[in-house]
Amino acid sequence: MRPARGFAAVFFLLGFVVISGLVLAFYLNKLGTFIQTKGLASPRPSSIPSKNPQATDETANWKTYTNQRFGYSLKYPPDVNLELTTKNDLSDALIFQANNFKIIHFKGPGTAAETTIEQYLKDAHPANLNPSYDNIMTTSTQKYLGSIKIIITSKDTKFEHDQRHAWFIRNKTLYSFITYAEGSDNPKVTDEQDKLFNQILSTIRFTE
Repeated sequence: MRPARGFAAVFFLLGFVVISGLVLAFYLNKLGTFIQTKGLASPRPSSIPSKNPQATDETANWKTYTNQRFGYSLKYPPDVNLELTTKNDLSDALIFQANNFKIIHFKGPGTAAETTIEQYLKDAHPANLNPSYDNIMTTSTQKYLGSIKIIITSKDTKFEHDQRHAWFIRNKTLYSFITYAEGSDNPKVTDEQDKLFNQILSTIRFTE
């Protein structure tokens, strides 16, 4: 008879544990429902905006200028007027009126057409010229438009008058993109000019 009593005790204990677990689960579920109903639960964290949201393209609605002669296009603000001047058979000057921007193109023998952009700058800016080639190369950044290297001066590049330049060569054509400060008392290129300079430069595309 002792084994039967032992089994009975084990079954009794297991039954007690199962019933206790069911009762506990029932009351925990009720407690959770009560907390949510009364608003006692921890609030859900609000969604965190991305640290790097997609930047708005400020140039999306700008006008587009296309130069068939030198095979490129660029975009510019709609409130800016352009003036194109053909200087000679080898060059054009594209002036952004009221914003102190100018793009000049040279093409043909005797120009940078037969060399690299670095060699052109070395020849055009010797040591006795301000800025010298060494100053340009140590204060400028280099970017690429496809396979074409662009050398872009910074505010630390020392010109006689404050200005920014970008130079590159394509299809035997030298492109010189400039923004400059005008006026007396040694004016400086403004932050707005600097921003516009970089924005227009970023929109240049080749059409041939």
